[in-house]
Amino acid sequence: NNLLSNALKFKSKYKEHQVSINVFKKRDSNFGLTIEDNGIGIDSKHFDKLFTMFYRATDQQPGSGIGLYIAYEAAKKMGMTLSISSTFGEGTTLTLS
Repeated sequence: NNLLSNALKFKSKYKEHQVSINVFKKRDSNFGLTIEDNGIGIDSKHFDKLFTMFYRATDQQPGSGIGLYIAYEAAKKMGMTLSISSTFGEGTTLTLS
């Protein structure tokens, strides 16, 4: 829920907002999920802190900074990984696998 909420919340005001959700099958018969948006993106200088409790990469929207932390910790407890790729000004992709 948080990953999709962030994709919807952090949209760019300069382009039509798009969010895509993809489910994929991995070679080991497990599945993964990607949520990709063309929103504001995240500057790479924030990547090492994104999954830290209370860390916020922007003040564009209100929030507590615990959403990605909770998602990351929940994924770990389920034996999954949560990763991010993003380009500032272009969009973000979160992958849960």
